[in-house]
Amino acid sequence: MEITITSRLCLTCLLGATGPAYPQAGGTDAPRHLDHTQVRMLVQSRTIHPLRWVLDRVPGRDRYRVVGVELEAQGGRYVYEIQTLDARGSISRLRIDASDGTLLDPPGYR
Repeated sequence: MEITITSRLCLTCLLGATGPAYPQAGGTDAPRHLDHTQVRMLVQSRTIHPLRWVLDRVPGRDRYRVVGVELEAQGGRYVYEIQTLDARGSISRLRIDASDGTLLDPPGYR
């Protein structure tokens, strides 16, 4: 699987608004994007899985190309939001729980 690095994606860092040094998922419904330092701390503490681990477990990963990724703290959990592009040029969004790899939305959810 090929991963395109965009201005919104870096395999070891996901850029966004900054927050506390060690982020808490919190119970708020408003998503909060995490910076690369926060993401690294969460991975090292084993609170979340690395992006590669999550991508390796996504069903049908050979049928699309990843074009964007964000990590958000939302609703008491950490969520990878992954945008994919298929061979027909359709963009889909996958939301995956970063702590256990659970797919949160049905495949093809936009």
